[in-house]
Amino acid sequence: MHYGVPWTPKDLPQKHLSVWPRLQPHIQRLSSKRLEICDFSNRQIQDEILAAFNCLLFGTWGAETVVSKVLHFLNLHLFVMIGAPIMMHLGKYGPQGYLEFLHDMQREAVEVLNDFQKLGLSGRPEEFLSQMLNYSGIRPLTKLIDDYNWVTITREWPKTPPNWLFDLFVRK
Repeated sequence: MHYGVPWTPKDLPQKHLSVWPRLQPHIQRLSSKRLEICDFSNRQIQDEILAAFNCLLFGTWGAETVVSKVLHFLNLHLFVMIGAPIMMHLGKYGPQGYLEFLHDMQREAVEVLNDFQKLGLSGRPEEFLSQMLNYSGIRPLTKLIDDYNWVTITREWPKTPPNWLFDLFVRK
């Protein structure tokens, strides 16, 4: 419920455990991949992502939203969660749509990293943004992108960037 899934069947853990033998090899082959540097044009990587997505979509319970959340928890640094409002807004549906979504989110991640570097800030964007947003720990870039999508697309706010973002430019 904390991650936007209002209810789940009681046997969901058993369903996930039943697909784990088929899912695990794909997850293992993707375990070293990170969103910002993953080669989404590589057919083998595409096939692994699609196979993992399909394994969960057709072998457990839940639609694309639940699948993306499970994949996120299996590799926090590669998979970005996607909810129904975001899918509708971006027109990204099903396994192929999710792969396209990841590629789009990669461009966003690279833009964040480049902007962070241009600003000459120390540390990593994940640390800085987590601190600025008052998170209790450091969130991975994939989760920060998910938070941004949720706030701007699902909740349709804020229309203007936060004041601390403007302060970064004044500091320079």
